Amino acid sequence: MTAIGRSDIMPVEMLDKALGLFLGLLIVFGSLATLAMVKLGTNYSWSMVLMWTPAMSAFITCKILKINFNILGWKWGETRWMVWSYVTPLVYLGIAYLSLIALGYASYDPSKFIEKSADWMGLSGWSNGSIIFVSTMWLLVFAVINAMARALGEEIGWRGFLTPLLARKFSFPVMAFITGLIWAMWHVPLLIYSNYIAEYGYGMELWINILNYMIMTIALAFPMAYLRLKSGSLWTGTLFHAVHNIIFGAIAIRMLVPVETSKLQLSEFGYAIPAVAVITAIYFWRRAISEGLNGPLNA
Repeated sequence: MTAIGRSDIMPVEMLDKALGLFLGLLIVFGSLATLAMVKLGTNYSWSMVLMWTPAMSAFITCKILKINFNILGWKWGETRWMVWSYVTPLVYLGIAYLSLIALGYASYDPSKFIEKSADWMGLSGWSNGSIIFVSTMWLLVFAVINAMARALGEEIGWRGFLTPLLARKFSFPVMAFITGLIWAMWHVPLLIYSNYIAEYGYGMELWINILNYMIMTIALAFPMAYLRLKSGSLWTGTLFHAVHNIIFGAIAIRMLVPVETSKLQLSEFGYAIPAVAVITAIYFWRRAISEGLNGPLNA
């Protein structure tokens, strides 16, 4: 059994209409937000508007088609699924980064992390070990909560609305792939027009950066879809998304030093994270099949 809770709320014959309307609105809102970023400059304000376009598309689709907003999965998931959502990014990112260290592509050097943490947390004068411990704990708790608020606009659309809708039309791998592809393509304007690739792409060709990022995003849609269907909650995806962003953007990137020829390996545009993400996707795909989630579900 799954906990998606949609069969008695959205008739099967309404699925195509809901999907078409959602995608149409997503294209319109995303295009307007991207245009604003291009014309007015890429800054936090307009990137946040773009990040909330999936949620806006889901809300308006529900309103127009008179779909109960509860289908978005507002309830907090069972503790075990929330734990899975928190731990899974720790595991696959840990494997990716430890592999890079073991293979000689990176080394552990927390000096940058210590310097930044001592400054923004007011820990100057503390021992290095104390700064690392306190800052890391703060990031893994309070920064994750803040990151959840930022990820929520996306997750209402991707995991709240799109994942369970597609799960009623397609098998698990097809559903996860389509969701991940839409999610990845939606990110492309943000990647191109923000300084994200400039900061973490390390001068590699744009198409390589985007391709690796898309592989990672599509692969991560598999565990996130599994957790959404098992829990019936969009908060599993929101927590998963937030932990990934904090581990990569606030901890690992400041604690690891790449060798000069392999800087790309540390980022989401490199090869290590997408490769481990694909392995993670296969694991959750196999779990979905073994647990009767191969779908289509409740059709």
